Amino acid sequence: MKESGGWHASLLLLLLAGGVLLASPREVRADPPADLQSETRHKDEVVARNGVALPQIMGSWCVVSAKRYGGGLTSEAEANGNVGKAVVISQDRLSLRDTVISAPRYEISCHPRLPEGEVATPAERWSNFYGIGMGRPEIIALDVYDLSWRKDYPYIRFEIVEGEHGRELWEMSDGWLYRMEKTGD
Repeated sequence: MKESGGWHASLLLLLLAGGVLLASPREVRADPPADLQSETRHKDEVVARNGVALPQIMGSWCVVSAKRYGGGLTSEAEANGNVGKAVVISQDRLSLRDTVISAPRYEISCHPRLPEGEVATPAERWSNFYGIGMGRPEIIALDVYDLSWRKDYPYIRFEIVEGEHGRELWEMSDGWLYRMEKTGD
């Protein structure tokens, strides 16, 4: 999509090509929204979003459970094989299952609960859309960008959740929700 034409040009090109619009016009953009742009972290910057600061998330985590929430190609045996595996979130590297991102960019974002009756777009389908973690008034997320892939969309998204044993990270992938607990700094 052409960056300088805005969402109107992108929508027109998509419709002329016979495509189907999968995102609302508010999501079709070349740059991240201004509120996300302002959340870009520099190494020494500490910015909190709803009581969650990036340094609190940095460190070693462990996958403690895998729960099916929808369809996908990942088998139960393969998903459960990830339980016990380490996840590393640091300034210069993110490691999750078979994925390693060198020099990741992190952003903490807040997503309010959708009003009753509003249909969630694919980008707005958090765990509560699938009936998990329903009691939260908002979703706080850690967006991880791999700048070698795309600069305008997170490569991985974690939900930051206050769990039974403290703060947890939840990651949704191929029909499975992986729950992680922090094991070290």
